[in-house]
Amino acid sequence: MKVALGELEKMAKKAILRHGCDEAGTRTVLRVLMHAQLQGNNQGVVKLIGLGIPIDPAAKPLFIEKEALLSALVDGGDKTRFRSSTRPSM
Repeated sequence: MKVALGELEKMAKKAILRHGCDEAGTRTVLRVLMHAQLQGNNQGVVKLIGLGIPIDPAAKPLFIEKEALLSALVDGGDKTRFRSSTRPSM
């Protein structure tokens, strides 16, 4: 089955939001999944079917435990790891 890229992106965004991701997190997850899809890896987009990428309702906000010039130790609060790894520095 062929699906237009724009349509796939629209459906994927809807699915990510339905699984409880906030708008900023959805943009990040969608960017990563669509990049992978365009490189020939469909393992992420297909996971949006069914339980998808569940978000723990008890997840905590991101917390930077330790920060250095070029790295940081981040407690992702059990949120989607895509989001944890793309948070801009403070």
